[in-house]
Amino acid sequence: MSSRNSLWAALIGLAATIPTSGTIAIAKSSVEIGQTVAPSALQIAQVKEQSSSDYFAAGLKKYKKGDVQGALAEFNQAIKLNPNYAIAYYARGFVAADKLQDIQGALADFNRAIELDPNRPVRNII
Repeated sequence: MSSRNSLWAALIGLAATIPTSGTIAIAKSSVEIGQTVAPSALQIAQVKEQSSSDYFAAGLKKYKKGDVQGALAEFNQAIKLNPNYAIAYYARGFVAADKLQDIQGALADFNRAIELDPNRPVRNII
């Protein structure tokens, strides 16, 4: 086998992570280095990206463990993915008021939550 073919086979034999829209494709060859590689030798797995509700749930867990900055980061990511996620604004506002004494930031988040979902009861969220 030529050096070029060996190099190609070695590269195909490595696991590679390839970002795509909406999912992440992970490709891995089951062929040993030095063998001829056909496209059918690749196995593709689809990995679902986290949703805004996944980040929100992670934020709640971190807050309950006392990780205020981690909770805020998770709530921020939930809001980034879904700018209309009212309960994430409420949770972020609660953390801002309760732990950071950022009353202005908390009021802005509470107002946005009410604007997005005025009928949502917010008791016992955190």
